[in-house]
Amino acid sequence: MGKPDYLTEAKQLLQQAWQLRDAANLQFQLDLTLEQAILCIHQSQLAAAQEWLQRSHQLLPQVPLQVTDQRRYAVRINYYEAEVWCRQGDYEQAKLLFHRVLEGAQAVGWQQIEIYTLNWLAEIALDQADLEQAEALLGQGLPIAQQQQDKRSIAFHTRSRAYLEQLKGNRFAAQQWAEAAITSFAGLGMDSEVQKMQDWLAQASR
Repeated sequence: MGKPDYLTEAKQLLQQAWQLRDAANLQFQLDLTLEQAILCIHQSQLAAAQEWLQRSHQLLPQVPLQVTDQRRYAVRINYYEAEVWCRQGDYEQAKLLFHRVLEGAQAVGWQQIEIYTLNWLAEIALDQADLEQAEALLGQGLPIAQQQQDKRSIAFHTRSRAYLEQLKGNRFAAQQWAEAAITSFAGLGMDSEVQKMQDWLAQASR
């Protein structure tokens, strides 16, 4: 949910869990490294996130898993690596990894990762002013998110659609999509995303 107090609590809980990791099996330890990486991403500690993801890579071959489960973990690790690259502004590296994630997710039928990846690729296309590509990606991802009733993904796709309409010069459509995104984020309790969207809408309306 991204609230500062919640992130602080999550950090404390993960630190306690990590201290007890030797009492858990290797798969649980792998899950912990991924959760640590996700927390670091939320706190914009991207170098630390990369270190945790590297631990995930090192641990994965040691975990006794079925082939499909191993592939799903590899896809998930690559997904967060791509997110780190994206947040660092290295869009080309991020795109390469996100396309690998997309292929891997489709191979194991993991639609949740697929729709989030499509949204990230759309965001990159928007940053690179490739509006046609962004529109195609959002048109591909949003229907899947709606079919899966993934409210969080729908909210992010809706936000991206607002950005797209603004760049296309459709201010009224952009406002409608932005308001829908605000409603979605508010319903999920994602206050920081609500505030970001409200600030963007206020600036876009000037």
